[in-house]
Amino acid sequence: MGQTHLRSNYSTFFVTKTSSIVLEEKANLVLSPEFYWVLKKELPVKYAWQAEKLAPSLFEEMIPRGTYRYLAIKKAEAFVLFAYDIDAILEALKQVCSDVRLVHKLYFAQNELSEEGQYTCEDKAFVFEAGILLMLPSGMVEKGSDLRTHPWSVLSRQSVVLERYRLPFSQRTYRLSVIALCIVSFVFGLEMMHYRYNLTKLSLAREAVFERNKLPNTSWQIQAIVDKHEKMLKEQLKLRDRLYHVTQYSYGKAFISKLEADERTMRLTLMVGVAEQLQEVQKELSQYFPKSRMGVEGMQLNVDVSYE
Repeated sequence: MGQTHLRSNYSTFFVTKTSSIVLEEKANLVLSPEFYWVLKKELPVKYAWQAEKLAPSLFEEMIPRGTYRYLAIKKAEAFVLFAYDIDAILEALKQVCSDVRLVHKLYFAQNELSEEGQYTCEDKAFVFEAGILLMLPSGMVEKGSDLRTHPWSVLSRQSVVLERYRLPFSQRTYRLSVIALCIVSFVFGLEMMHYRYNLTKLSLAREAVFERNKLPNTSWQIQAIVDKHEKMLKEQLKLRDRLYHVTQYSYGKAFISKLEADERTMRLTLMVGVAEQLQEVQKELSQYFPKSRMGVEGMQLNVDVSYE
């Protein structure tokens, strides 16, 4: 499968690790084989993205340790595989390029040169052998096209873009960043002052409401009030249960004439209609209220029940 080539609107320069490139505007760079590793191999896969998944294991024993990215291009029945370390490339370009911030895209010479040609640049020669571009001493090639004046009229789709965050700041960018940071800090400071003002205003309003309604100021005071009322509620529920217990008892011919109760004691006054039944009622009540004291006044029976 042939590669698709496109025209570029940027100037393009061939670069080796000993080049000296002065950039005054954005440009493309075509990298010599020194910047990357290439392997041509037939693989049991159909698509380039599948070949890229196999590339790490294929290069493992061939290249130094590093953080690599991989690229695969289908060529007839084989794949041309690339391994490159973008950080190492950037560091190398800083040594040979006047301003790496002006680098638009990077291209591999392996993809951009014709396999039928022979090329030279400075004291180096470049030729293809078995589909792989090799770098040799210039004396090994009698005559070759000088890559420093190569037209580079069209370039392939396979390019590498230097991420902006990896590139050094210019003085202008640095100044703009500082100004932006100062503006953000100033706005943030104003917001904090406004927030603190509103917080103080809210706190004063809260204190005014507490003072006007004579409410406690602390959480432990509020909790003490809650605990107090919960205790009162429990005592009230107990008292209701006791009163219900008393009113459910069958007193025969006796009836309740008076009933007083609090959380600890209850006084019950019974009127008995028949004197002969007084003793019988007293006996039954002593079983019903075991913690009680009883007294008789005529036909009246007084019962004091304690819940201590």
